[in-house]
Amino acid sequence: MTTAAEEFRLHAEECLQQARAAARPERQAVLLSMADHWNQFAICMDEFAGSVVSPSVTEAHPVGARRY
Repeated sequence: MTTAAEEFRLHAEECLQQARAAARPERQAVLLSMADHWNQFAICMDEFAGSVVSPSVTEAHPVGARRY
């Protein structure tokens, strides 16, 4: 199963491939910009995935539970 970040990187690579084949500079610029945005989305997803609290932590300290 691929992660969202991996899928975003695949989209970025697709844009880069199309940019290499683009005949018009305007189209190439748009595709390079799109590739950059897909890569930025991938980085954000990686960062988000790293910040998610693991279930073991929430099980050990359920929200709202009193600790004495």
